[in-house]
Amino acid sequence: LELLPTPIDAPLETNAEGEPLNRLHRFDGRALRLSYPTPDDMVVRIYNHAGKINLNRIPRANMQLLIEHRLEVLRGEEPDAEEVQDLLAAWTDWTDLNDIEGINGAERGYYEEQEPSYIPRNNPELDSVEELLHIRGFNELFAGINLEAAFTIYGTNRQVNLNLASREALSLLPGLTPQIIDDLALARQLDPFDNRGEIGEVVPFENLTELSPWLSNETSNYYTIFVYPRPDAGAESRTAAEFQ
Repeated sequence: LELLPTPIDAPLETNAEGEPLNRLHRFDGRALRLSYPTPDDMVVRIYNHAGKINLNRIPRANMQLLIEHRLEVLRGEEPDAEEVQDLLAAWTDWTDLNDIEGINGAERGYYEEQEPSYIPRNNPELDSVEELLHIRGFNELFAGINLEAAFTIYGTNRQVNLNLASREALSLLPGLTPQIIDDLALARQLDPFDNRGEIGEVVPFENLTELSPWLSNETSNYYTIFVYPRPDAGAESRTAAEFQ
């Protein structure tokens, strides 16, 4: 229903400046109020996959940036260039179309020696986001990350729409700190970003320079829908902000 043209007699939703809001931007994981009666004890959230990192479309240069940023977070220091290239070579060998091992890469011989043994994908089209953990070194690299929330294998998007990005995806993007992520989440709720200039009002210039290769205003035709019982409102571990 949200994708249908707005009825002629329906009032337009606008921001503080009176500009029409893009209805698709509500598919960023916020709790939604549906257009038909629903139980008060249920929560519905919809994620547009343009807000996730697409493993089947990510440019090689962006994968390198992702590896470097993740290593920096894990190690607490500048990543070792050799370690970055080894991980990138393993990614390349997993997603290329042959069994020819690149320099410091990993192909069939390496994976057949694992317990249990398996063979590399040798195809740029991954079958699931969990497949990422089968690539040499990536299990440690993305330890503790909610892969389903951060990544997708669906659609053609090569970059990430910050208006729709999941918090897990944002946490992996170079240039973004937890404080900046909080600021972005608040800013887009009040008024979604139309261009990089508006993003620059929230993200400092140096951080925006790192973030720029990932930015897109595109949406996706793929969605994930979550419907689940609302946690006890009186639970100490929950706050009202979680359901805004």
